[in-house]
Amino acid sequence: MNRLRLQAHALWQRIDGLLSHEAARPILLGLAGLVVAGLAMLIYLRPSAVLEEEPEKVVFFQIGSGSSGGTEFAVGERLAAAISRPPDTPPCESNGPCGVAGLVAVVKSSQSDAASIRAVNARHFEAAIVSASSLEMAKRGTGPFRGEKPYRNIRAISRLYHQTIHVLASRGLNAHSITDLKGKRVAIGPRGSIQRQDALAILKAYGLGTHNMVLVDEDRDRAIELVISNRLDAFFLVGADPVPELQDLIGRGVLDLLSVDGEPAQKLSADDSRFEVAHLPENTYGFAPALDTLAVSTVLICNEQADADVIYGVTRALFYAGNKPLLASGQSLPGFLPAEQMASAAAASADLATPLLAHLPIPVHAGAQRYYREAGVLAPETP
Repeated sequence: MNRLRLQAHALWQRIDGLLSHEAARPILLGLAGLVVAGLAMLIYLRPSAVLEEEPEKVVFFQIGSGSSGGTEFAVGERLAAAISRPPDTPPCESNGPCGVAGLVAVVKSSQSDAASIRAVNARHFEAAIVSASSLEMAKRGTGPFRGEKPYRNIRAISRLYHQTIHVLASRGLNAHSITDLKGKRVAIGPRGSIQRQDALAILKAYGLGTHNMVLVDEDRDRAIELVISNRLDAFFLVGADPVPELQDLIGRGVLDLLSVDGEPAQKLSADDSRFEVAHLPENTYGFAPALDTLAVSTVLICNEQADADVIYGVTRALFYAGNKPLLASGQSLPGFLPAEQMASAAAASADLATPLLAHLPIPVHAGAQRYYREAGVLAPETP
């Protein structure tokens, strides 16, 4: 538009110079009138900038989620598929998949929960899938976060599923409960790991520790090897049940699952705790009997400063009935949201507040709260 005005001004200056010649003045005045009229018509017919449609904005949404090939990464892929709706995507059809308009979600592998939390804190990731235990430690500056400032600006979008705490003993030990491990050799996880911190907290609740047992800092693969070779009595393992490696070992009679129950377990699973009570049904692992143990929630998190409208849309997409096939495909996970928690978005109610929002050691993001209030999971905000 400015360019047209400048061109008209330059043309008028040339015409003005020619008008100084008497003979040419009538002809030039007529031509000048036609040119000015033509420019005015172009300006009039040009559509107003206000009426032009702006191109749809693209929002990139990176989800940090464990190592590729792991359970968390697979869940991240499902979430990314459910919440994505790139620009120029056809309109959502009734009862079909529907993500957040303009949002493109991708899954990024991460070395650990601690690395994912640090990345979300620095806003390198828009979201991440991590355990409630790692969030508890980040908030307090303990475990792998020792020596760092407590992370206060991490927020929850929703609980996704839980990971069961498996306590396993050699079949020859003839143990049935965690209390039978007194005086035994037990692997609790690598030093500095989140699993190790969970194991220490659980053992302490039952009066167990370095004063009455031998604690070994080994990961799951090494612990299994040591138990098989009779150099270790038991070990802790945290994972979404059924854990494939355990199905074979328990089925062959190499390992026994131990219960983690009673009053100590009830205290550990209080509302403000990262732990929750879990039940392993009969035959979850071969012919193993049913038993009670503890579990830790896996949570989808974001930064407190994340756009509230985007997080609202992401939360709504998790509960959208048409996205259920995307979230339910693949490996079945205990308590996976929303495939196993609800049949449709209309099913959201106050009854879901506990399975969705309990045992979260951090606050829920404002955008997610907005959806939960609309869905009736949370009470309306008091003015």
